[in-house]
Amino acid sequence: MSAPSQSGSCERTRIVLATSMPDSDVTHGLAMRTLKSYLAHRGPADAVEVTLRTFSLRAREDAVAAEIMQSRPHIVGFSRYVWNGTHLNGVVRKIRESAPSCPLLLAGGPDVAHDPARSVGRKGFDVVVLGEGEEAFRRIVEIALAGSSQFDSIPNIVYRKGDSEIVTTRPAPEAFEDISSHDFPLILDADDHRMFRYETSRGCHFRCRYCKWDRSGARKIRYYPIEKVKGDLERIFALPRLAVLELVDSTFFRPRDKARGLEIMETIHRLNAGREASGLAPVGVVTEQNHLFLDAETCATLSRLPLRNGGIALGLQTIDAEVNQKVLGRGFNRRTSLHRIAELSRDLGSRLAIDVIYGLPGEGYGGYRRSLAFVLTLRTAHIGMYHFLVLPGTHIADHAAQYGIRYETVSPHRLLSSSTWSREDLLEAAKLSFAVYLFYCEDVVPQLNPVRRVILDEVRGNSLPVFDDLVRYLQAEHRPLFSRWLRTFQDSMLDGLTDAYRFFVRTENGAVARRILSDAVAIAKAHAER
Repeated sequence: MSAPSQSGSCERTRIVLATSMPDSDVTHGLAMRTLKSYLAHRGPADAVEVTLRTFSLRAREDAVAAEIMQSRPHIVGFSRYVWNGTHLNGVVRKIRESAPSCPLLLAGGPDVAHDPARSVGRKGFDVVVLGEGEEAFRRIVEIALAGSSQFDSIPNIVYRKGDSEIVTTRPAPEAFEDISSHDFPLILDADDHRMFRYETSRGCHFRCRYCKWDRSGARKIRYYPIEKVKGDLERIFALPRLAVLELVDSTFFRPRDKARGLEIMETIHRLNAGREASGLAPVGVVTEQNHLFLDAETCATLSRLPLRNGGIALGLQTIDAEVNQKVLGRGFNRRTSLHRIAELSRDLGSRLAIDVIYGLPGEGYGGYRRSLAFVLTLRTAHIGMYHFLVLPGTHIADHAAQYGIRYETVSPHRLLSSSTWSREDLLEAAKLSFAVYLFYCEDVVPQLNPVRRVILDEVRGNSLPVFDDLVRYLQAEHRPLFSRWLRTFQDSMLDGLTDAYRFFVRTENGAVARRILSDAVAIAKAHAER
């Protein structure tokens, strides 16, 4: 570990904060930017030089390691999530193999918290930070600047002491940052990323058993000062190439938070008007909301924003009340919830996206089909269909044996099977979901939108059998192509859909693409005539 002591030296300590993202999702990294801002305003700002790097998950691990090491950093910190844990582990190994003097290697994020000792060691990270990391990061940097590698005084970390000893420091009873005191601005580096993720609060009001948002069950939401939020948004909306702002708060419009949420949305509306007046394109907004908290006023305010298509996401997950209540720990009144979601679909139209999950414990393939069939009746243009992830550290993972759950031990921890889901069931659900993305979800593959139009305009009743026939068609007539798409889709939903999109836009595939479109339209029309 080679972070230099600053005593007697004018050299600034070089810090690189890095992460990797799917190709279509490369973005301004919020966690890294928050750490840099905290260090600049609460830490030894004059003694350090912090660089932020975001890489594609497709990038070779040795190439990423080489780029990071070009600046000869003293400290490298990684943000690890379910989608990049394996990739970043490989990057760290390459750094250790290639660097004659290895920097101090840190990791934080949701994917390291469940088994931190496994991530620390001679081939892994030197320090893993558990929970929210601003203050821990500041103290690690200050201790390293003093020439020490003894981090025992910092709570909620796991680190390597010497060659082999792994130290877990004391747990802090309250491992949350007091973000109400974070009144300093978020630092924005000029870069070409077109998406920005931003949070105005932390925490969640709910206790979903599959989620890691707040495992303590505190059901507590903490807020950044509203003036800081407005100032940050001013600077974010000044980024000329910005196309999408994703707000990652758990929700905005709980009754006690409604006025604050409306104020933030009105600020975004004003800033977008300013962009348009200055000749810049408006920034599309993406946000997840809870149907329980969307009333006429909040819907009207959201509708004034240039929402990206599907920009308001509702996490329905399943329409099964018993699974919601007894397995997932979610309050769910089927009648009122489905009625309200149907109303929102009519009111918000293409602005709305509805998410469902296949592989949920307690629900089988038949239950997933019923949930998907309901969503299709809403005629929404955007549906999110996701393979269930068994996130280590959640209630579901801790009680996996109760549900007969087997899941991947490495990221992203996909369900492999359970007492209600066989491997074959999961495969069938993936096929069906892929077909709905391909032939129904607007603009996933625009060349296939005519199939969607037939389904919407001509097919009456349950449209799920249309997609069953489309799956059978692809398996019978285009098996190698469909198998390739499906394999990629199962590894990474975004990569699978991108692979299909690229096939349809390549001119050399024109004859096959036209045949698929023609045959798919005919299949949909055949159902319309029944």
